[in-house]
Amino acid sequence: MEPGERVLAALPLFHSFGASVLAGAVAHGATIVLQERFDAASALSLLERERITFFHGVPTMFELLMRAASSSGNGSRFSTVSRPCLSCSCGSRPLLSATSQHFEEASWGAARSRRNWSA
Repeated sequence: MEPGERVLAALPLFHSFGASVLAGAVAHGATIVLQERFDAASALSLLERERITFFHGVPTMFELLMRAASSSGNGSRFSTVSRPCLSCSCGSRPLLSATSQHFEEASWGAARSRRNWSA
């Protein structure tokens, strides 16, 4: 992570995963876009409008984002998350390969180049 990166903080900040995402963003001088409570449609809008470069979530969040993208009328694609700088990490349990593949396709491959699908 570098200064100028943009992090969507939608994880609970009282949990170690959310707190570590926040601490890492602050330590690297990134811009933090807070979402008080995760809502997939709002998160999808924030990813695009705020030009988010880092998104950290749990598998359910990625699955809900895919549903929101499917119902947005964009043909299951994020409309402007098309640059190769969207980095994603997934915690709590492994992300199903079908979900990660669908997410990569929906982001026009942007999530592929710098992703970190961790378990």
